Amino acid sequence: MASILSILTKKKSTTAVLNPTEIVTEEVKILVSPNSEWQKQLRMISLTVDDLAIIRSIKPLISENIEEIVNQFYKNIEHVPGLMEIIQKHSSVNKLQLTLIKHIQEMFDGIIDTNYIEQRKVIAHIHFKIGLQPKWYICSFQDMLLSFLSILDKHIENKNEYQLAVKAVTKILNFEQQIVLEAFESEQIKQREKHEEQKRQIALSVGDSVEELASISEETSAALEELTSKADEVVVFAKSTAESAVQVSNHSLAGKDKLDDHQQMILKVKDQSEQITAELINLEQATVKINDVVDIVTAIAEQTNLLSLNAAIEAARAGEAGKGFSVVAHEVRKLADQTKTSVSGVSELVKNTHKRIEAVTQSVDSIHHYINDSVSEATEISDFFVAILSKMEESTDRSGKLEKEVEVMAEVIEELSHAVGQIAVSADSLTDVTKTMQQE
Repeated sequence: MASILSILTKKKSTTAVLNPTEIVTEEVKILVSPNSEWQKQLRMISLTVDDLAIIRSIKPLISENIEEIVNQFYKNIEHVPGLMEIIQKHSSVNKLQLTLIKHIQEMFDGIIDTNYIEQRKVIAHIHFKIGLQPKWYICSFQDMLLSFLSILDKHIENKNEYQLAVKAVTKILNFEQQIVLEAFESEQIKQREKHEEQKRQIALSVGDSVEELASISEETSAALEELTSKADEVVVFAKSTAESAVQVSNHSLAGKDKLDDHQQMILKVKDQSEQITAELINLEQATVKINDVVDIVTAIAEQTNLLSLNAAIEAARAGEAGKGFSVVAHEVRKLADQTKTSVSGVSELVKNTHKRIEAVTQSVDSIHHYINDSVSEATEISDFFVAILSKMEESTDRSGKLEKEVEVMAEVIEELSHAVGQIAVSADSLTDVTKTMQQE
């Protein structure tokens, strides 16, 4: 190391830079497991303890210009609005500047161990968590490298020494990027595995849901088929009910017409019975008059009989001279007796006629009551038929409406069946998608 960077001098500063040969061995070290991936990576980029000694020797130079480096770093970040939004959302520029200063100083401590690596992993984890993309991390490291190179160029005169310093700095920055990018990749793998697990769970859940959906679709389809069958039966029943209602309505109308005819006949009978009653009254009055005449004739016959008797007595007194008058008186008395006998027969006949007239009158009165009751009952039955006709018309209308509504319902059921069929098709498609998700 005596020939390498024996002394680093500034071009424009009087501040001394440490000589790598003056660095104590314990101050710079690489403590990673033998044959580990980290050791292989360090070996591949040829990062050695000598490089760490050079890095450690220029730490004072870096520390002296640390604010310039950090300010330049965040000045470039300000040109990317998305990065500033991330910073403002999760922290602040001032806080991050302090963190970056500490990070750079640790980088130039010249120590690579487990703690150093884990700290870089933590930084990578935080960057991944807040959504910082690896490309911006790489850009920021390139910006930092340019700042380091600018400082080294200003303060190291010897070309060979400058090249050695540049190589050491680029190696440590490269190793830093390896750690962080590997941590990024590890986080991405975890995220991807988590996503795959979520996708698998979603696929399983979707698969279960699809199976359940398919089962529900089948059950719904079967229920709709049964409902369609029932709806068809209801339509048939509604039509049959409507037809029966029409038939009943027609029969009721015919019955009402017959009842009206019967009622008219009863009314005619009533009129005729009333005429008979009137005739019976006239006949009764005639018999009364006949009876009066009979009484008069009877009285005349008795008077005539009395006169003929007196005439016979006078003829007997007259002797031979009254014989002719006696014969006449006898004939008159005989005629009076015959008249009385005939009138008595007529009187008896009139009495019998009167009794029969009374009996017929009572029968006619009974017929009148019966006819009146029949007319009243016929009127009630007619009103009942009218009510039946009204209800049957309402029933017919309702049956018609029911038939239409059931037909509409059948159309809706058919549409539902079509929709259920589409659901089943979608479920099959979803099943295929789920299988594809599980295979990916």
